[in-house]
Amino acid sequence: MQEPLNQTASEVDAEQDPPRVFVPQLKKRRDRATGELVNEFDLSPAGKFGQMITILPTGRPDMGIEAIKQAMRRALSDFSDKDYLLLIGDPLVMATASITAANANAGRVRFLRWDKWAKAYTPIEH
Repeated sequence: MQEPLNQTASEVDAEQDPPRVFVPQLKKRRDRATGELVNEFDLSPAGKFGQMITILPTGRPDMGIEAIKQAMRRALSDFSDKDYLLLIGDPLVMATASITAANANAGRVRFLRWDKWAKAYTPIEH
């Protein structure tokens, strides 16, 4: 006979929520053949770490720092130990995302780092 689990409903719900990979901002480039804007990087390998969520649109943010901070707080308010940041985009946007995620999760943030030799993302905990 199995022992009953000593978990609260919120702990069970938290375990059932899938991990997320937050991308502060996508980088785009113009495809030479079609002239269309396409993602500069193939982020599909990062999908194995969780649900991909882009926070801000592509390009230079046309908003001030306060608007960027608000967007990051909305998106990352429930950032947890199972989530990741994949830092792409404007340096100010990436820094704001990192600070906001750390503030939401008691200073803990997990990042995904591209390893060009292994051609895969590596989790980094900070």
